[in-house]
Amino acid sequence: MVACTMTLTDLHKLDGLPFDLIVFAGLDSSDSLPEQIRSDYRVFEIDLVGEGRIAHSLRDQFAGACRAALDHLVESGVRRPGLVFAGDTGAAARLLYESWCAERGVMASLTDAADPTGRSEALIAAAGDGVDGFFSVLADGRWLGEVLATQDATAKARPVIALGPVPDRGAVPVGFASLVPDGQNLGEQLADAAIAVLRGSRPPDISLEFLLDGAPFPAAGLNILAE
Repeated sequence: MVACTMTLTDLHKLDGLPFDLIVFAGLDSSDSLPEQIRSDYRVFEIDLVGEGRIAHSLRDQFAGACRAALDHLVESGVRRPGLVFAGDTGAAARLLYESWCAERGVMASLTDAADPTGRSEALIAAAGDGVDGFFSVLADGRWLGEVLATQDATAKARPVIALGPVPDRGAVPVGFASLVPDGQNLGEQLADAAIAVLRGSRPPDISLEFLLDGAPFPAAGLNILAE
């Protein structure tokens, strides 16, 4: 078995390569496989953004992971965590954060990192308004680290959990943690699912686990029920 990873752009360049199966997981509702690919290849599609049970399970478990990250900040001593999100990409996290704040009686603080003209000022204003920790969802980690690093000693000590990759440790303040899916574990499960499809059997359920700075995160993980 030979496995290859590729983008949608790469798919247009296949030119008849003899793949037995294409596993497609679209991360955005605008992602779609070209019809020519669907007609030329066998496709195993993992629904991530639609209305199927996989997508609903993903959203439910994503909500659990976000809540666990906010709870983790509070357990670390943060009294008022703020959210840094990237426009529409972080819309789901924004709703979850606002719900979490309402449940706990915490004043919400939102910084839209997709606004290049005012994002730094908004982040600095949040830090000066009593926000003593941040949860960042798919925002530019280098920008976030640089802005926090320019603040006073108190700001540098504010804990940050960033959902997504972060810059090298030298480019971010102390207390900056990266929350990412366990890619190796997920890759192995996707391979098992692909093999099952090729053999004509039902793919096993896929569970997406998280790592916080390389260590297993206590959140339950994302259970994606393969159809």
